[in-house]
Amino acid sequence: MNDEKAVDALGYSRVLLDALAECSRCFGYPDLYLTAVDRLRHDCPNIPNGPQLKTLIDEYVNGRWHNIIMKDYNEWQESNPLVYGQDADTEMALIRSNHMVELCDFIRQLLMDCDCIRNFYSGGEHD
Repeated sequence: MNDEKAVDALGYSRVLLDALAECSRCFGYPDLYLTAVDRLRHDCPNIPNGPQLKTLIDEYVNGRWHNIIMKDYNEWQESNPLVYGQDADTEMALIRSNHMVELCDFIRQLLMDCDCIRNFYSGGEHD
């Protein structure tokens, strides 16, 4: 693996794999998990002449993911019409936190689909 590209790919993949591993370690601890997934999202840049990871993630977050959160929040508001202010903000934060798993799963799948993370320890040949 003396090829410079392979070394760069391993280094980049290692950062992403570490961020994914941190998400797994923090699962079940909502505040830590939220931070870990936000950190994973931050670690995914647009790659020159390659996958535009940040753009794809931002499109998902601002589109489908946001719509899911707003649907849940609107349903909660309908069930709790007299709740507003900080209590409503707290509920929104809780709903967002509950959907972090979906965001993490989306990012993980995107990284695999774009071949940004690989199993370098499988014993197989690498590009």
